[in-house]
Amino acid sequence: MRSVRTAAAVFTLLLPAMPLVAQQRSGDGTARVITNPSRAQAAVAFSVSNRASYDVGGLKDNPDDELNPHAGYLRSIPLSDGRHVVDDDNKLRYFDAAGKQLRVTGRSGQGPGEFRQISALCRTRGDTVVASDPGNARVTIFDETGSVVREIPVGRSYLPYDGCFDDGSWVIEQSAMGTDSSRLIRLVRYNNAGTVLDTLGTFREGQFSLFMNSSTSFAVRGMRLYVADPRASEVRIYDTAGKLTEIVRSDDPIVKTTAAERDAMMPMVSVATADQAIADRFKE
Repeated sequence: MRSVRTAAAVFTLLLPAMPLVAQQRSGDGTARVITNPSRAQAAVAFSVSNRASYDVGGLKDNPDDELNPHAGYLRSIPLSDGRHVVDDDNKLRYFDAAGKQLRVTGRSGQGPGEFRQISALCRTRGDTVVASDPGNARVTIFDETGSVVREIPVGRSYLPYDGCFDDGSWVIEQSAMGTDSSRLIRLVRYNNAGTVLDTLGTFREGQFSLFMNSSTSFAVRGMRLYVADPRASEVRIYDTAGKLTEIVRSDDPIVKTTAAERDAMMPMVSVATADQAIADRFKE
């Protein structure tokens, strides 16, 4: 049994009183730079509600109508008419505005309309849904009714959690290697016909850590691409041509974890104990 809930607000927003605005030369023009005081000094603008505004899932008379509790990428996106689409491991579930299930599309497999595991999805114009299936090395396009329109091979690439522009295009993440052997991510923009439109840029991938996430994150809103780098306390904003237009920073120093802090966070358990803990969690 698993449930998807959409809260009235997504996160707590901190608004400083007096951000500093300046201009900075970038490689292809001038970007506006907004520097905010430290988040510790910012006032809380709004907080997440303790009451969900949309709730689907839970126990059903037919177990096939329940969300998969083992799915690792459970997520919901809203459509323009009030419906919601939930990615449920290897299928999409369509719900109406009241939470009633309308349609299920997809199943496990490698054939047409099948998925290994849906890792991300987003909505573009006309309520077109784009779903990423890295296990099958492809992206699947669904129309507004939930029918498969096209399957586009993209190799071992990934759709970000929010990767759709309003004009019908979307981006995928491709792994790349820098000249200094550093790990990079190249963002490539496609249209729904499967045509590569352009490359928006190449960015540092970040360093994997067992203790905290220091990876670069990508999200699309409207016609802008947001690139967040936690190692710099900033978000860089690009247009669909890959041009840097704005940088939003907070005046927070980067503080690295110490060896003692990392040792304290490392659980001293055997592999067998860890495996049993995972198995017990899946029984819940």
